[in-house]
Amino acid sequence: MKRIALILFVIFVWAFPAQALTLSEIKTQIRVAIRDNPADSSRRRYSDSLLLQFANEGQREVNNLTWACDTSQTYVLSPLTTYYALPTNLIAVHQVYFKDRAGGLIELDEKLQRSLYDEFPSWDKSNGSPIYYWVSSSSGTSATASNPLQISYIPIPTRQSTGTVTIWFYSQPSDLSSDSDIPFDAQAELLPYNMTLAYYVIARIKFIEARNDEAVTYQGIYQTAVAIMKDRIGRAPNVTAGVSAGGK
Repeated sequence: MKRIALILFVIFVWAFPAQALTLSEIKTQIRVAIRDNPADSSRRRYSDSLLLQFANEGQREVNNLTWACDTSQTYVLSPLTTYYALPTNLIAVHQVYFKDRAGGLIELDEKLQRSLYDEFPSWDKSNGSPIYYWVSSSSGTSATASNPLQISYIPIPTRQSTGTVTIWFYSQPSDLSSDSDIPFDAQAELLPYNMTLAYYVIARIKFIEARNDEAVTYQGIYQTAVAIMKDRIGRAPNVTAGVSAGGK
């Protein structure tokens, strides 16, 4: 019953807007739950650095499970350039728009490697205004590149057919470091989900301490929080009937 009550409490709380939690506030929530918040900080069982490590591992896991962080990048294409490096925090590209010099805007279609080479074997020698893009794992120019992901715009634009691209992509948030940092790069729509990291860390520590009943309870709360994120993030409640309004 206690476990069910806690999970229902989380669902009730998350039905209403929440304020951002800083890393410092998240660590406080963790310490209260694991009974490690003595007046004398020198008597703590767990160091701030360990809680920080666990919180960052939790942030990466939550984001990988939900693809919560959505980011964009805009730049002008260089004439006759085949490959462009993608951001190092990129997880996956999900939309690309091209605006030509006259202001016309189109969404580019993605091509996979096999279909690209099957349909356009000389794609890298074809010039014009882009209508496709391809994300490749390597340009082949450097086997030791720190970020091997590249993107190509096809046909390859010339000076006359160049323009501006805007890439929308799911990204990995920056690791937390300062006590004033806010999870998920402080993205406004993700502020209600900051406590998810605390639930992750609390459950993990409860398992380490062999407090299995409490660990299972907090693991359930954590999983419920992640499920709520998956359901809520990307929802478009005002989309016209007949068009999918679900999450990602």
